[in-house]
Amino acid sequence: MVGKSAILNYCQGETAALPADLSTETAVQNLRFLTHLLLYLDSLQVGITPITLHGITAIKNQLVFKYVQYMASRPDLWQLLTVYVNTMPEHRILEFFPTVLAKMHDEGERQHILDQIQELLPQLEIRLLRQVVRLSIRRPATLGQNTSEEDERECHSIGWLLQSHGHLGDALICANMLLRGFFLDHEDDKMEVAMLLVNYLPDTLVTDAGKSKPQGDTMPEEEYTRQVENAVAEHKAFEEYLEAYQTFNKWKDMLASASTTTGAPLPDLNMAHLNPTDKSVAEQHRVKQFVRNKRESCRVVVQAAEHAKNVLSRVLTYPGGWLALDDQPNSPEDVKRQRELETIRSRYLVLAVQWYHSICEETALWLTKSLDESASVGLTRKETLNLLRNEDMSPNYWYQHALDLAVLVADDSHSIHEAFKPQDLQELLSKLAETAISKLMNA
Repeated sequence: MVGKSAILNYCQGETAALPADLSTETAVQNLRFLTHLLLYLDSLQVGITPITLHGITAIKNQLVFKYVQYMASRPDLWQLLTVYVNTMPEHRILEFFPTVLAKMHDEGERQHILDQIQELLPQLEIRLLRQVVRLSIRRPATLGQNTSEEDERECHSIGWLLQSHGHLGDALICANMLLRGFFLDHEDDKMEVAMLLVNYLPDTLVTDAGKSKPQGDTMPEEEYTRQVENAVAEHKAFEEYLEAYQTFNKWKDMLASASTTTGAPLPDLNMAHLNPTDKSVAEQHRVKQFVRNKRESCRVVVQAAEHAKNVLSRVLTYPGGWLALDDQPNSPEDVKRQRELETIRSRYLVLAVQWYHSICEETALWLTKSLDESASVGLTRKETLNLLRNEDMSPNYWYQHALDLAVLVADDSHSIHEAFKPQDLQELLSKLAETAISKLMNA
């Protein structure tokens, strides 16, 4: 071949002759040869004495993209992928490369690719990683059908953004996207998976997020700071709720295993032969032993209930309202986020109120049944309560806390009532009416 036109015509002809499916080794070898030839020819246009071949760059871009697509189908070639991607136009890199990176789940493989990106594509790193993680955590249309393995992969995809201090703000933003997906899943209870994600994240993520801006980021600093600050507030609210969820379940398990009977000491069979004074002393001892056992069994239940109630109270009295984030949307992603947060508030604040009421109501019922055992030692409920000398062991103490929910929900400073639909509010009022009757009956 002599002359630039001949070279160009040869490259065009061989490119057009390449098969589409690359099903044979010969086709792959031809593609590999043409790709490297065109990379060499394209490189001649840059240098001290450039040799210009008009149209060669377009053919090179076409061939490199085809070769990169082939490499993407071969996981054993992924370690070389970034080298070839680096020769593609920027817009093509941003469109295609994240779709391949999202398929990489091995931590060592990811780290290798990250090192290459930082060396060869530092100006595109943060934009690539943002797209990779968003592709990885994008919830499928058939929500609720993810397997536990897929859920875990989604959680670990945040790892792409945990390797650099400057990326932690984006890691937190993407972690919140995933948490919202778990909270919005109406088919399955994803709270355990949400806790798995929170436990996977570094303990210092919330405090370190946003301390340094990513290199090569085109986002205005003011906008980046706004997004990270919103993400910090949102994540803290999610963590508070997940702690409440965990505490509530522990309380529920404890109450299910707690017996309302302590086993009142049986009267001594020889008491009939005792004189009145000795018999009175024996009865007093029996009552004291009963009260001591009853106090201990009630203490375990009441302490667990008090802890669960307090943790849920932190959600319900969250400063400014749980997930009621005051922020004006600046992008379609912001609009989607606000819509998701409103949906989550309307579901999970109502659920938190129900849990709070359940803790108070069921603890009161358990105490009532437990105090019914008083008759076995000749005491009334009131007499046993006086001997226990603990206000929180009274059923009415817990009934009153349940009734106090009405004031808490109505308080504008926490915006709880705004999350309630009319039917949810009506259901709560009906439960509180029943609680009020139970309290009167226990007076």
